[in-house]
Amino acid sequence: MESLLNDATAATLAETDYFGPDGPVPTRVASGHPKFALVTGENASGKSFLVRALGQRMRDAHPKLEILAVTMSLRSQGGMARAFLFGDEQRESTGRSSIKAVLAGIRACRERQHDHVLILDEPDIGLAESYAGALGAYLAAFVEDMPVRTLGVVVVTHSRPLVHGLLPAGPASIRVGDDPRPLEHWLREGPIPRGMGDRGPGGSGRRHDARDQPRAEREIRGEAGFRTQTLSDGTVRPCAGACRRRRVGRPSPGPPSRRRS
Repeated sequence: MESLLNDATAATLAETDYFGPDGPVPTRVASGHPKFALVTGENASGKSFLVRALGQRMRDAHPKLEILAVTMSLRSQGGMARAFLFGDEQRESTGRSSIKAVLAGIRACRERQHDHVLILDEPDIGLAESYAGALGAYLAAFVEDMPVRTLGVVVVTHSRPLVHGLLPAGPASIRVGDDPRPLEHWLREGPIPRGMGDRGPGGSGRRHDARDQPRAEREIRGEAGFRTQTLSDGTVRPCAGACRRRRVGRPSPGPPSRRRS
């Protein structure tokens, strides 16, 4: 399982209809640490969607794998899991809650006696740049000495200070969105300036259809065992945009009734 993360990344990005240069979530990859992936890109570029697909691939390859996910979707929910990771953000600063969540994720990795992967989605929210860099350095040190049962660490971010702190661990880089520059260029030059007339997270001339990414996500879910469609040649494919749902409404009228004379 040493290459679980590498293999899952390759299999996920091979879905060029979704992640190719003309897909709804274009990606570019640079090799690095086999168990540490860094996913970067602008807000709404598709980073979290890519990581959900990546997680599904890893589960398919290793059904007993536990995904330890510290994500924004969890942060916005209620319940005990959220309270355990993030605490009471009405009493504590957002940055302090972010640090507590990362430490809880790392502590869970060190305590687990079974195979798992740690996913950190925007772990530095609410932190000043200096603290974001320190958090990155802390995570890099963990990666360099991660437990045997930790089969991978995935960090999702658009924070340059955090990435600077992570670089000593030599992560594999997955750039997401319409900014084609390599990681080091983005770090050096900063984000591409945008105008109010730009549409979508891009800016390289390509315009996203806002419906593309949700449709691609539904298709990924279809491959994971949700709705599928069997074609006439026996091929099974995800049932998303290609499948027409039966329209619910008034029943179609039957043949005209004959009037009695």
